[in-house]
Amino acid sequence: RVTRNQAASGVPLLDKALALAPTLNDIHYYLGKGEVELGNNDLAMEQFRLATSEDSAEELKIMSWYQLAMLYRGLHRTTEATAALATFRQMKSARDLRQESNFQAQEKRYGQLPVQEKIPDDPTHSQP
Repeated sequence: RVTRNQAASGVPLLDKALALAPTLNDIHYYLGKGEVELGNNDLAMEQFRLATSEDSAEELKIMSWYQLAMLYRGLHRTTEATAALATFRQMKSARDLRQESNFQAQEKRYGQLPVQEKIPDDPTHSQP
């Protein structure tokens, strides 16, 4: 619901899920998104900070740093915004390099695809 702009009904459900399974760190990112939509910037920042923990999924950690940077910028907390944005860029760059390296390794492992064979003309429709 939070991802569909229904934070008012989604945040309580996420709170319940977190109470039942406190080790689900990825929930913090979505709680942060919901709190932003509800206008609770302090709660949103707290949730995004929790989502940057080592136990969270990499993509959500990266996006949490971005969300924190945007929140800080909106609150005119430029030092914190700059630091959060730098962390976001560093993590994203490292992830992108790792993905490119993995792609290149797979490409070497499997080699290039063979050149596609030319499909012959239909002999029943060829002109004399």
